[in-house]
Amino acid sequence: MTSERPDRPGPEVRLRPFSEEHLEQTYGWLQDRQLRRDFMLNRPIDWEGHWTWFERMKKDPGQAVFAVEADGFGHIGNAGVKNLKGGSGELWIYLGPGQARGRGLGTGAAQELVRILFEEMGLKRIYLHVAKTNRPALRVYEKLGFCRTGPGPGPEWAGKGRGVVRMERAAPETGRAKRILLGGFDAGGANSLAVLAGELAGSGFETLVLAAGPAQRVFENQGIKPWQKNDRDITAVQAREVLDQARPHCLVLGTSLTAMTERLLCAEARNRRIPVISLIDFWSNYAGRFSNPGTSDLAFVPDRVAALDEFCRAGCVREGLPPGRISIVGSPYWEYLASWSETRRENIRKIARQNLGLEPEKIVILIISSNLRNLDFSFGFGEEEILETVFQAAGAGSAGDRVCCLIKPHPNEPRPELVDMVKGRGVVLEKEFPPMEAVLASDAVVGSVSSLVFEAALLGRRVISLQPAMFPGPGQTLGIFSRMGIPEISSPAEAADLLQRFMNKEQEGFGWAASGYPADPGSAPEKLQGLIGELAGPPSGVPGGAEAENGETRGEPGSLVR
Repeated sequence: MTSERPDRPGPEVRLRPFSEEHLEQTYGWLQDRQLRRDFMLNRPIDWEGHWTWFERMKKDPGQAVFAVEADGFGHIGNAGVKNLKGGSGELWIYLGPGQARGRGLGTGAAQELVRILFEEMGLKRIYLHVAKTNRPALRVYEKLGFCRTGPGPGPEWAGKGRGVVRMERAAPETGRAKRILLGGFDAGGANSLAVLAGELAGSGFETLVLAAGPAQRVFENQGIKPWQKNDRDITAVQAREVLDQARPHCLVLGTSLTAMTERLLCAEARNRRIPVISLIDFWSNYAGRFSNPGTSDLAFVPDRVAALDEFCRAGCVREGLPPGRISIVGSPYWEYLASWSETRRENIRKIARQNLGLEPEKIVILIISSNLRNLDFSFGFGEEEILETVFQAAGAGSAGDRVCCLIKPHPNEPRPELVDMVKGRGVVLEKEFPPMEAVLASDAVVGSVSSLVFEAALLGRRVISLQPAMFPGPGQTLGIFSRMGIPEISSPAEAADLLQRFMNKEQEGFGWAASGYPADPGSAPEKLQGLIGELAGPPSGVPGGAEAENGETRGEPGSLVR
């Protein structure tokens, strides 16, 4: 088999079937101690063994070997595939010592071998092994579309004296729709991912959803069946397995303060050169979302950060995120909530109150827990202060017997802890109870720094953000509440007074609701689809191939010869 590519610049590289005429040159190369060391051959090769290999190779359907030739240089190396089975095979290639090195010929030969294996031999997947320290070879193979993956090297690599990396590449699939993996653990990000999944359904993209932890409930409440579910945070091994199975062209992820699911998926995707978009779902903890928990090391920065607005973008830049990676997108979920009609809200309210056994005349105050006591840092107050403020206000005045307090646990919060804190003075909802039903069943909502406070305002509830003794550090970005029309009250006494007057109907028209989310309905999903198209290409077709580096891999090998 001779393969020529006249469009490639520089000396022409050809791959021809390995024959007897190539034996002597190859035998000479294998006497070179440095080459044997590079390819982890622990013993010298004699002529008899070399000839035996050749005879066996000719009859072996599990491998194919080619001589690498180049204009002006002749026979410069060898390449091939072994372990052919089930549409896959292990690639190997090397150049012998000589002047052909350093001219990009090895890279060109590897590129041509990949083409032959996919286009002419019809393989569906190829893999290789490369020494961990061989950084030039790793870069070349990554440029050729190979990804580091598992499982690890087989027994033939044991005892070679150095670490080995396994890399794989799948065949291009002409006409297959671009596959987008949506993934998350945190409920806030999952809300927007669920809306985006619905919008992508008719876009031409193929969409897969990975839901871990609290995100499972979010997708299920939206009627979306995840492709994969995990009750707990996924591990690094699971992240690799997910990408091995999904083979996505792009990832769109939520973000979390402490969970590792989004972080590990981002890291593995970036390692494989798969583009990643990460959504910010609230105006806080910008650097922390992309760092190891408890740090600001920015170890998990994606290709694009989807920011809520200019205020959010400025916060990202202030905390060290690269400005060129930040795109203002908005929130698909908040736009979705803002589009709900009054009729829809009222219908949900009636059903939710019936399910909760609430009498029509009951005044319902919903307390939203932010699980502040279990965070790695302090806001200067906790759920205890908020609960006591509301309970005291609810029990005072003439309306006390008509008031019911509901408490919505945070998705990551141990519910029994909250039950102990409430001490029977309110009803702690089950974590499975849909958040928006709880909001619409209520007449007023009290919280601190939860995004659910803002979402309650979008749905027309009367809302207070109670922030007693707020420390300036953690809360510096939460001024966004006042910009949206949500009162930020630091005095528990003032909050109790407002609640009592509301319950006694002394201030019917008190404007506690937000003025509305400042975005055009439908614009956030459209902008995200634009980012996906920018990074992954149009919905269907073959992913664009990467150009190989014009440089030669010196020293250590990209794979073993035999």
